[in-house]
Amino acid sequence: MTPYHRIPTPWSLRLQRLRHSALPVVCFGVCLATAVWLWQRQMPQAVLVGEADVVRIDVGAPGDGRLIAFRSPWTLYEAVEARQVIARLDDTAARFELDAAKLEVERLHKELEAARAKTLLAESDRRSNRLADVLRAVWESESRRLNVLDRALALEIAKVELQRREARLEYLQSLLDSGAANQMQYSDELLLHDKLQRQVAEAAAALAEAQSQRDAAREQLAGFPPLEEAPIQTLLAPLQAAVAAQEARVKQIEYQIAGLEVRAPMAGVIAAIHRWPGQTVRQGEPIVTIAAGESRYIVSYIRQEQQLHPEVGAAVEIRPRRIGSSPWRAVIDKVGPQVELIPEHQRRDPRLLEWGRPIRILLPRELPAVPGELFDVRFQPSDRRNRDG
Repeated sequence: MTPYHRIPTPWSLRLQRLRHSALPVVCFGVCLATAVWLWQRQMPQAVLVGEADVVRIDVGAPGDGRLIAFRSPWTLYEAVEARQVIARLDDTAARFELDAAKLEVERLHKELEAARAKTLLAESDRRSNRLADVLRAVWESESRRLNVLDRALALEIAKVELQRREARLEYLQSLLDSGAANQMQYSDELLLHDKLQRQVAEAAAALAEAQSQRDAAREQLAGFPPLEEAPIQTLLAPLQAAVAAQEARVKQIEYQIAGLEVRAPMAGVIAAIHRWPGQTVRQGEPIVTIAAGESRYIVSYIRQEQQLHPEVGAAVEIRPRRIGSSPWRAVIDKVGPQVELIPEHQRRDPRLLEWGRPIRILLPRELPAVPGELFDVRFQPSDRRNRDG
C-alpha cells in the first residue's frame, strides 16, 4: 500500500482561520472587560434625584374654644406674614374668668383689712412701737401684693378689649377694601382702637409701678427680725395662701388670653383650611396648614449600589428639571446618619420600595426653587478623583 503524506496547512490559512474563529472571541472579551471597567468608572456619575425641601406646618389651636370671624374668610393659597393673626378664639370664657378673679381680689382686700383691724385691736393694750412698725410693714406688703393683682387684672381686661377692637378694625379694613364699608366707619373704629391702646399702655405702666411698690414693701419687711413678725405671719398664713393661689390664677388667665389669638409661625401661604369660624376646636387640633413659599435646601438619597461616599462641603452639580435650565454648582450641607426609605416620587419605580442615605444640599441664593421641585444631582469629577485616589 502506498503511504500517504499529510499535506501541511499553510500559515496564511492558519492565520485566516484564527481571524475567523478565535479573534472575534478575544475581541468580544476585551470589549466586554472594557465596557465593565468604563461602567464602573462612570457609575459615580449616575444622576441622583433631589427635591427642594417642602415645609408645611399645621397651626393648631392653643386651647379649647370656638373660632370667631374677625376678617373676611381665608382662602386657599392666600399669603400670610410671620406672626400675623390667622384665627381668633371666643373670649367670653376669659372675660368671665377675669370678672370672677376681680371679685376674688376685692374679697381678699376686705379680708386683709378685717384681719388688720383685728390684730391692731388685740395689740392695742401693748402700745409697742416696734410691734406697730412690724404690723404696718406686714400689712403694707400684703396690700401691695393685692394691688399688683388688681393692676394685672385691669391690664388683661384692657388687652381683651383691645383684641376685640383689633379684630373689628381688621374686619372693617377688609370691608373697606372691597367697598362694603365707608371711610367714616373705619376712622371711628380706629379712634376707639387708639384709645384702647393708650389704656393698655397706662395699665402696663400702673402694673409696673405696683410691682415696684410691692418689691419695696418686701424689702422693708425683710429688715425686721423673723421673731417679731412670726406671730403675725401665723395669723396671716391662710390669707397669704389665698393671695398666692389668686396670683397663680391670674397667670393662668394671662396665658389663656394670650392664646386667644392664633398667629402664623412663619411666612407662607394657606395650603389647607381645617376649621372655619363658628366651629369648636380642641387644644392641638389644626386650624390651617401653612406652606413655605420658598426652599433653602435640596434633599437627595444615595443608594447603596451607587458607591458614593458623600462628605459635608463636597461640591455637586444640580440642574432643575425645566426646559432650557442650566447646571448650578452647590455644596453638600448635611449627610444623614442612616439609610432611610426614599420618598415615592424620588424612586426609579414608584411601585418598588428603595432605601438610601439622605444628603442635604444648599441651594444657591441666585437659584429660585419652588418647594417640591425635582433636581438632577451629579457629583463633581474632582470629588470622584479624590475618592479613587
